[in-house]
Amino acid sequence: MLTGRVVTDAAELEDAAAAWDALAVAAGRPYCAPAWMLAWWRHLAPPGARLHAVLVRDDESLVGLLPTYLQSTAARLPVLRLLTGGFTARLQPLAAPGREADAARCVAAALAEHSPAPAAVVLEALPADSRWPEALAAAWPGRGAWLHEDFTMDLPLAVPGAGGADAWMRARSKNYRKESGRVRRRIGDAGGVIRRADPEEIEPAIEAAVRLYRARWDPRGGSERTNPQVARMLLDAGSALAAAGRFDVWLLDADGTAMAAEVFVRAGAESSAWGGGFVPAWAGFAPSTTLMLEAIRHGADTGVERVDLGEGEQPYKRRFTDEVQQLRWTTLLPRGRHYPLARVQEVPRHARRWARERARRLPPDVQNRLKALRRRVR
Repeated sequence: MLTGRVVTDAAELEDAAAAWDALAVAAGRPYCAPAWMLAWWRHLAPPGARLHAVLVRDDESLVGLLPTYLQSTAARLPVLRLLTGGFTARLQPLAAPGREADAARCVAAALAEHSPAPAAVVLEALPADSRWPEALAAAWPGRGAWLHEDFTMDLPLAVPGAGGADAWMRARSKNYRKESGRVRRRIGDAGGVIRRADPEEIEPAIEAAVRLYRARWDPRGGSERTNPQVARMLLDAGSALAAAGRFDVWLLDADGTAMAAEVFVRAGAESSAWGGGFVPAWAGFAPSTTLMLEAIRHGADTGVERVDLGEGEQPYKRRFTDEVQQLRWTTLLPRGRHYPLARVQEVPRHARRWARERARRLPPDVQNRLKALRRRVR
């Protein structure tokens, strides 16, 4: 018999980490792994946030999980959000294959019965083919829940499949294969070395990646990933995942110093590019593109069949993109006593989301100026 229970103690979630991780690996969701989500909770949880996850068990076996936390709005309405929401994408509740609908019913019942019951459930950056929002809305006890589609965003994917790196490279254009080889030779001639950081040097590799990321984004107005706590969070998560080959930092070194770095996180046959940066003096060597190519090739030869390249279709990703997946942001409002006020509060939030979605379609230089302006206003 399936049972769902709300968990508010991080220690209890940590006790379930092995079974939780198995669900994340089976689903191919790198950013849903407990090592990643709990590290984010320890170092980057928003002020005033309270853990409010749901474990679904079949007797003693964990078969489902909603990894979430509660925040209060200005009107003191409790809002439920996914761990790492806004920080990483391709998130979703987890369930054993074939048990998603039953797990969703248990999750909805547990949330509705527990106090405080959420006035809103915000599900961010789910793959568009995920049916979790609809399943939760339909299963919500009482009068159900209203579901609003906030916006969608494209996520480019490299899909090497099971054929390995050589087969995937043969699918690239002949010109690209030649150009990538020339770039790599130029890097070598300039004294650069491309390599994957060893697990025992993960700390300095992460520090280099964060430093280069901040150098890239701070002049553009920053991002949620330039928080000083990010390095601690990545080290926490990376230390747990690197030994299992599920956390990689790819580096371009010259004279013993990292000139470029890119971070990748893996679960099962799927990998996700988190981000990185490079020293401007090395921009002519296409360092981000070169490191991403090396990471995809290495992944393809070690069982990775799909690599998400991060939200947004930036030009440098196009040479790797084999398909584009849509991500969706949805808001679920249970039809209870908080429903009227929750609907009213959603209006400005949806307006801001609409504006952000339109802003992402502006030329990159315009986006950078807007980010810098927002930062100065803050």
